[in-house]
Amino acid sequence: MNFFSMDKLLSKSSRTTHIRSTDVVYHRLYVIIFVFIFAFTLVASKLVRISTSRASLLVHAELNQSIPRNEIVDRNGALLAVDLSMVSLYAVPRILQDPVYTADKLAKIFPELKKDELTKTLSNEKSFAWVKRNITPKQQYQVNNLGIPGLEFEKGVKRIYTQGNLFSHILGYVDTDGNGIAGIEKQYDSILRDSKNGKLQLSLDIRVQNIVKDELLKYINDYTAKGGMGIIMDANNGELVSMVSLPDFDPHYPNKATPESLFNQCSLGVYEIGSIMKGITIAMGLETKAVSLRDVYSVKEPIKASRFVIHDFRIRHTHMSIPQIFMHSSNIGTAMVSLEVGKEKHRKFLRSFGFFDPLEIELPEKGMPMYPSEKNWSDISTMTISFGHGMAITPLHFIRGAASLINGGYVYEPTLFKTNEKDSKPITRVLSEETSNIMRKLMRLTVEYGSGKKANTKGYLVGGKTGSAEKSKKGGYSKSEKLSLFFSAFPINDPKYVMLIILDDPRPNAKAPFSGGAWTAAPLSGKIISRIAPILNVKPIDHDDPKIKEQLWLEYDPDAEIIEKSF
Repeated sequence: MNFFSMDKLLSKSSRTTHIRSTDVVYHRLYVIIFVFIFAFTLVASKLVRISTSRASLLVHAELNQSIPRNEIVDRNGALLAVDLSMVSLYAVPRILQDPVYTADKLAKIFPELKKDELTKTLSNEKSFAWVKRNITPKQQYQVNNLGIPGLEFEKGVKRIYTQGNLFSHILGYVDTDGNGIAGIEKQYDSILRDSKNGKLQLSLDIRVQNIVKDELLKYINDYTAKGGMGIIMDANNGELVSMVSLPDFDPHYPNKATPESLFNQCSLGVYEIGSIMKGITIAMGLETKAVSLRDVYSVKEPIKASRFVIHDFRIRHTHMSIPQIFMHSSNIGTAMVSLEVGKEKHRKFLRSFGFFDPLEIELPEKGMPMYPSEKNWSDISTMTISFGHGMAITPLHFIRGAASLINGGYVYEPTLFKTNEKDSKPITRVLSEETSNIMRKLMRLTVEYGSGKKANTKGYLVGGKTGSAEKSKKGGYSKSEKLSLFFSAFPINDPKYVMLIILDDPRPNAKAPFSGGAWTAAPLSGKIISRIAPILNVKPIDHDDPKIKEQLWLEYDPDAEIIEKSF
């Protein structure tokens, strides 16, 4: 029995030991399972954190990625602006193991980056940080070779302006996210972002734009001018073929440009434009029948009105006919013509020419005219405005109105887009064909025998009007700073194009003892016309052709009865 009891006891002890060993196994198994679960949880949470960071990063990248923009081309289809695929480098600082090491390596690839600033950027706990946008393929290869986790690439696009600075004031530019900030890029931002619209075609011509800028730069340098501008417009539909404002800027780096370089003088600048306004005044006088070509005025004495004295730059004749007043740019004679028209009609005509209205040009940068109110518009206002002082307008305002002098009397809105023939309708008609025909002849006389002689170009019948304007300043006008201008049309017997050239404060030099429009802007205009006429399919003309001479012959009698009036 004891034996049995001992055996039974042993058997019970064995079973207890077995149970305990089983418990140990299960316990260890639970521990192992717990460890696996814990490890899995750690890994999973890490993956979730990384994926969440990556997701937020991708969302950030998606929000900041540029929407591709449509191409912009010139009138002949030549590319002006296009999006190119680019790669940008960013970092995920949270998963960078060694920010200092990473910054050191990246600074060697991108020397323009400051190592200290880069280290600070990479040391935070953010999930996204730009390192360098729009890197080269070589730089991407070098970064890849570093093999550093946490450095990533984002594919995107960069706006490229194929002609560099050439169209900067017209095209404008975009920000780093591809949003239009200035020029056409801003004005047509939504259209350029919509792929359904396709290319945006402008009326500008790369070839003509290059020539205008090239010649302008030469004269700016030769005469140490502060800048210059040039506009060429189709006289019969308003299409702008060229528009240059200097200084200009690189649209890829607008943040490096000066305020002067960013300023579009053609559409935004507002100026008192001087004697080129005399063409408008003479045309008004002829159109209203207030004067005729046979009228002759005494210009030997300055006109004194209140505190103002109107005088001529150089006294050529004591008496001048209307053609002579225009050809030799007499302030006194032009002021007399304006008084013959009268201030009410004068103001009404200027409004019809569009000189009081905002521009409709397809740019956000547009200046507003400045002129006396109707209440303050006096006879003195009429006289000074008649020769280009006392009213300030943009160069585009002037060329819009002045084109009517030679195109049959029609005012067209300047446009940067090609127009269909059926769409090119004038805004209004301000002059008769008869008056416009006379103005063409007067402009040709000015280039042949008057102040515009230096614009005469062999083979191309140029007509024009010179101008010089003292720049306004607080309390009056500067005696040392001026604008030099020349308004022209060609071929003047059958005008196709009008052009306005302005030099900002040119200085006399060995080639020109004076800096006025006759000495600077006029010869510059002649050089430009000689180069662009063949490109614009304007064929050379024989100046001695009897038919041409008859077409431009102007009947006037400089020895007609003298009409002397006191004003």
